[in-house]
Amino acid sequence: RDMVLPEPVYDFWCEEFGLISRRQQVIAKAVKVVSETPTTVSIWLKPNANFKGVAPGQHVNIGVQIQGHLVERSYSVSHVKGRLFRITARKVDKGTVSSFLNEFAHKGMIFQLGAAYGDVTVKQFSDTPALFLAGGIGITPIISMLERWSSTMRAQPVQLVYWGKRTSDLAFVERLKKLAAEHSWFEFKLLETEVLERNADGTPKL
Repeated sequence: RDMVLPEPVYDFWCEEFGLISRRQQVIAKAVKVVSETPTTVSIWLKPNANFKGVAPGQHVNIGVQIQGHLVERSYSVSHVKGRLFRITARKVDKGTVSSFLNEFAHKGMIFQLGAAYGDVTVKQFSDTPALFLAGGIGITPIISMLERWSSTMRAQPVQLVYWGKRTSDLAFVERLKKLAAEHSWFEFKLLETEVLERNADGTPKL
């Protein structure tokens, strides 16, 4: 990296040898791909040294090459381990990137990265009780914070209400149940709207 080489030459040979080092470009390599549900995929990313890091609860702009074009989308991180982090994408109708990732994401795939952003992070809830409401893929920033707290001596209570049409549609359900069983500070409530009993006016009975 410290050799006196023009940036294009340095980057070219790093790419040729399968390295993620770049002079200035911020990229990451997929090191693990997990199918969470039939329509949801998680991708663990290893960024190069140019990436400044991300905190649980934050978001990152991700760029992927699709049919010769760079396409960018923003994803909340769903887990952070040191410099490694995980994104989780649910396939949506006419969703170019989410569909592509669910069908073609693989170990070794290269992603371009933007800087992490977002002010609602794990630090803001570290010393205060928290109530989270999440529907569908909205669970991603919340589970990233829960995973971080699971490795600390947390004392403040956290409640999570997580809903979807069917449990089979929802990512991380078993992991959330396990976290609730292992940590007294965490209370987890799961709602399946398809079978939820309703009041006369159509509102759900909670």
